[in-house]
Amino acid sequence: MNPEMTGDGSKMQEVRKRWQEHGQPLAEKAQNVLILGHVHPDGDCVGACLGLYHLLTGLYPEKGVQVVLEAFPEEFALLSGVDKVSHDFSAEWPAELVICVDAAGPERLGDGKRFLDAAEHSICIDHHATNRGFAEVDIIKGGCSSASEMVAHLVSMEEISLAAAECLYLGIAHDTGLFRFSSTTEETMRTAGAFLSKGVNAARIIDETYFQKSFIQNKALGYGLLQARLLEGGCVVGSVMTLEDQKKLGAGRNDMDSIIDQLRLTRDVEMAAFLYETEPGMFKISLRSNHVVDVSRIAAEYGGGGHRMAAGGRTEKDPWQVLDELAACAARQMRLSGAPGETD
Repeated sequence: MNPEMTGDGSKMQEVRKRWQEHGQPLAEKAQNVLILGHVHPDGDCVGACLGLYHLLTGLYPEKGVQVVLEAFPEEFALLSGVDKVSHDFSAEWPAELVICVDAAGPERLGDGKRFLDAAEHSICIDHHATNRGFAEVDIIKGGCSSASEMVAHLVSMEEISLAAAECLYLGIAHDTGLFRFSSTTEETMRTAGAFLSKGVNAARIIDETYFQKSFIQNKALGYGLLQARLLEGGCVVGSVMTLEDQKKLGAGRNDMDSIIDQLRLTRDVEMAAFLYETEPGMFKISLRSNHVVDVSRIAAEYGGGGHRMAAGGRTEKDPWQVLDELAACAARQMRLSGAPGETD
């Protein structure tokens, strides 16, 4: 295993070098490659995995390349190659090489971890600062905008097809909040611009996968906002949705994604938290920060992790009690930073 790469050069140059020296030789030798992403795949996970699929099948058409992911939101169906993705984790996928994408740790692979354990060779491509490395070859760059941006720099821009560019553009756009988050760099924008030059229809991708919501998703969003509470003097906002709530709305797990981001936009709020039940008694925790709170530190206390501004975890405790605990953690960080809060 290799710790996160360091150095004064370009992050993407380091990513390219590590791939060329250590990842590419494994890809060239393998006859079958299996690509895995994290549980509950989001835009970056789907985009990066499919983008990598297009890169590998383009460079090595003679190889067998398979993507296996959990079910993801139907709006991502506009991406080329979605029909090649399998959701069957019970199948036996022959692969000498497993590439884990956008997963901060082996446990984040869910049922796919067994393929990693059985693989002869493995590569991890990830941008989570909490990832300490778990594969034979770790290509980790904490603080990078997205796994999709990392995948985009494994090869030259000339080697990236339009199909791959569309997938990677979607991933970058989603994980940067449409290029608004602090992880967005000049290099991120140059990469996105290069994809536009290839013919990527940014307007369609953004409208159909980021802004448009189904009727059920809009109902879930409305209910999540109605349930919301302000905590710690208004510097934290949080909401909870149980399985019973979801059943009443006709909603499922993939209908929850937009709620946390809307909560984060509440004026004067430093942190947003959303807990929703994924199975009886088990709640997924989603956290977002606006300025000073490092939510990855808070998520670590609940068996999770992520980024400074966006992270998550899990809990079996009473969700409203956990919401109070999360708010207290955020307020404590704010006091230590000198940021204004309830006690000021």
